Amino acid sequence: MVDSCLAVSAVVRRRASLAAFMAVFLLAAGELRAESSASKDDPAAFLREFSSEAVGVLADTGLTENQREVEFRRLFTTGFDVDAISRFVLGRYWRVATKPEKREYRGLFEDFIIESYSRRLNGYSGETLAVGAVRPLGKTGVMVSSQIQRPEAPAVKVDWRLRNKAGAWRILDIEVEGVSLAVTYRAEFSTVITNAGGRVESLLEKLRETTSRTKTGGKT
Repeated sequence: MVDSCLAVSAVVRRRASLAAFMAVFLLAAGELRAESSASKDDPAAFLREFSSEAVGVLADTGLTENQREVEFRRLFTTGFDVDAISRFVLGRYWRVATKPEKREYRGLFEDFIIESYSRRLNGYSGETLAVGAVRPLGKTGVMVSSQIQRPEAPAVKVDWRLRNKAGAWRILDIEVEGVSLAVTYRAEFSTVITNAGGRVESLLEKLRETTSRTKTGGKT
C-alpha cells in the first residue's frame, strides 16, 4: 500500500508533532540569503537566526494553500542540500538507476517532500527552538543539538546534521528523538524497490501515484 510504504515513521509522528516544528525550520530557510557573517561561520547561530525569522512567516494567515506550497518549495530547496539527501535516500539503488530514472527521481523526491509537509504548515502553535551544543562531523560537517519547546507539551529533542557547502550551511538530515528522517525514508524507499525485484521504476511509480493523488485532493 502506497501510504504505508511512503509515510513518515509513526514513531516520529507520535513523539514530536512533526508538521508543526518542521514548518518552523523549513520556512526559516528562506532567510538564508540574508544570513549574517556570524551565521556563515557558526552553525548554531545559523539555526538561531533561521528559527527566529520563521515565526513571522508562520504567523502569516493571509497565505493561501497554493502560496504556502510555493513558498515551502523555495525554502526547502534553499536551506537543504536536496541533491545530497535524495541520493542518500535512494541508497545502493542510486548506482543501478539509469540517468533518466535519476533525473525523474530527483524531481519526484522534491515533490513528495513538498506535498507531504506543505499541507500541514497550518499546525504552528508557538513552538520555539533552543539550540544547544555543536559537535564536529568530519571536515565540513557538524551535528547541532536542539530542543523544540512547545507551549502545551513536553520538549522534543532534535539534532541537526549540517554541512558547509560553498561557504554556507545546509541541512543534510534531522534526527527527531534519535530517529533520522533521511534514514527512515531510505528504509521505506528500499523496501518498495526490493519488494519489486530491485526495479527503481517501481519506486518512481509509487511516487508518481502519491504526488498525483495529493494534487487531486486524494482522488486516484
